[in-house]
Amino acid sequence: MSQADVWELSDGLIGKNQVGVLWGAIADEPDAGVLEGDVPGGGGSSVPGVLTRPEVVGWRPAKDGTGLRTLRAFLESRPQPAGFGLKSGNRPRTSQMAQDWINAWAEDLHGEMMQADVVDLSDGLVSKAQVSRLWQSLERPEIPEGVPVDVVGWRPAPDGTGPRTFRDFLNTRGDLPADFTLKPKDRTGARSSVVARGWINAWAGKLHGKMPQAEVAELSGGLINKNQVVVLWAAVAGGAGGGVPVRVVEEAEAARARSRELSRHENEGEGDS
Repeated sequence: MSQADVWELSDGLIGKNQVGVLWGAIADEPDAGVLEGDVPGGGGSSVPGVLTRPEVVGWRPAKDGTGLRTLRAFLESRPQPAGFGLKSGNRPRTSQMAQDWINAWAEDLHGEMMQADVVDLSDGLVSKAQVSRLWQSLERPEIPEGVPVDVVGWRPAPDGTGPRTFRDFLNTRGDLPADFTLKPKDRTGARSSVVARGWINAWAGKLHGKMPQAEVAELSGGLINKNQVVVLWAAVAGGAGGGVPVRVVEEAEAARARSRELSRHENEGEGDS
């Protein structure tokens, strides 16, 4: 069934994006099994009590109004791992690790609530502009035509010579289009230009089924992450028209499934009469 069908069947226990990440992990390592702490929203931790990324990504306030009401309150209520820190009076900026986890949480709320609600729920940890940028990356990726063959087909040389990442390859290639810029490797929130993202998507799309998603992300040199590869490959496998958001495709699939189910019940009712 589709990711949307699984989300609907779970009755809110897992989000559509969480299903995509989970299925990506299973596809990467089908025999490895999945631990509770590896599932977005799961509670596993190698150090009891210490905050984990899956817990952050899956956190939601209790529906009955009890408990912690904001992401900030939740994060501050738990022991934090080394390298994790939130912006405060004593800290001028949120750490890289914390920002990555917060961004993943905001991305996971795509389709569950409005951007302004996510901002309010974060209690100042993300802005509406940041949520907008994050959610744009979850829309169906554009894979342009006409990307040079040497770009789409680039792979590291087996003998260890030459560029070892796609980033290094692009930086040394030359003859790049106007307005072609790559996001800095260690700068949170930065984005490659539209033209560059098209080339990156075309390259990563061609690797569909040829290596695990995590390896594609690593080979890119920080130009695309594993979750983005999951979304991109879903678009490649779906084959729907370019520019169509993945969530729209999934929602259409869910609507068709509900229609089929309704028709089945109606037919059964006619058979009983």
